[in-house]
Amino acid sequence: QAAAGAPPTPAFRFDKERSHPIVAIRDSGMVAEISRDGDSEHSAIVTPPLPRTGQHYVEFLLEETGTPETYIQIGVCRGTHDVKGGTPAYQSDSGWCFSCHNGNLLHFDTGSKYSRRLPRAGDLVGLQVDMDLRSLQMFVNGE
Repeated sequence: QAAAGAPPTPAFRFDKERSHPIVAIRDSGMVAEISRDGDSEHSAIVTPPLPRTGQHYVEFLLEETGTPETYIQIGVCRGTHDVKGGTPAYQSDSGWCFSCHNGNLLHFDTGSKYSRRLPRAGDLVGLQVDMDLRSLQMFVNGE
């Protein structure tokens, strides 16, 4: 789904080959699921990569919100960090993630308060990326 006036954004799918081994990718790449509790910082990368220009929007449906030991963080990165080795995307210089359990925006292992609205199971978390302005906005159910 693309932002108003933006070219269509390609349909994204989770890429099993570019995701941490404990992240189960199922339903033809439409679902990513941690296969065991207590492993909270493992990435699942989507494909295709965003085009380098323009505005792009993607939404993720949270079927669950995680547990105190397993957090859900949704964001953008170049995907050049050590995904298979367990390095979280937000610990890379190109990673920006919205942490669904506390509303923080994470970048290069630093967190700052971003939102008081925390998503719950059944909510849609949207990412609006403007590659030209180099900006990122997060939405919960469109807000």
